[in-house]
Amino acid sequence: MSLESWKTEFYDVPADKFVGTCDQLAAAQHSLKKWLGLRQENLDAHDITIHSVSHLIDASNCALCAVNPKSCATCSLFEVRGGFTCDEDSTKESLSPFHAFKLHSNQEPMIDLLKEAISMLEKKHAEDV
Repeated sequence: MSLESWKTEFYDVPADKFVGTCDQLAAAQHSLKKWLGLRQENLDAHDITIHSVSHLIDASNCALCAVNPKSCATCSLFEVRGGFTCDEDSTKESLSPFHAFKLHSNQEPMIDLLKEAISMLEKKHAEDV
């Protein structure tokens, strides 16, 4: 197993493939898949460390950022967080979900946020159908 096998399982489509689309739900699902890959058991299964994939954890490798390139204010994570970006500390927490990962290698707050955004987007989609 290797970084390439990890990418095949958790990051098989580069985020830049979402540029020019407006599919928030697909972008959030793509992002969740990548962040789930950051769990230690998934890194271990591919015999890699968090440092092996840390270069894939920024705005240039985020499907939601690709869908919302001009402003975080149009991102579903911004909406779920009540007007705070994923890397902006809010009054409800000591660290933003992104900073929890960058500073403490804790991916769970971002995973929880992405799941909440997906749930919200699925509900909106169901209402539109």
